[in-house]
Amino acid sequence: MRKKREFIEGAAYHVTSRTNDKKRVFECNVGRKTMLLVLKDAKEKFSFRLANFCIMPTHIHLLGKPRARITSGIIFPVWLIIPI
Repeated sequence: MRKKREFIEGAAYHVTSRTNDKKRVFECNVGRKTMLLVLKDAKEKFSFRLANFCIMPTHIHLLGKPRARITSGIIFPVWLIIPI
């Protein structure tokens, strides 16, 4: 079982998300544009600063900072659900 992450004021967090079955969802322009729209929507809904990101064919990397103190175990409460 993974150790519970602790919130550190002012810290940047690296978040990754993989596709199911290593599908190459982000290889095409439609997949990448969809991910950019999801990230834009998440930025409007949740309080975090996205410092940088990288979209790879089968996964994404995010580097960001929460703008408010997190009280739960979730650092970035962003669930990226993309229908395929």
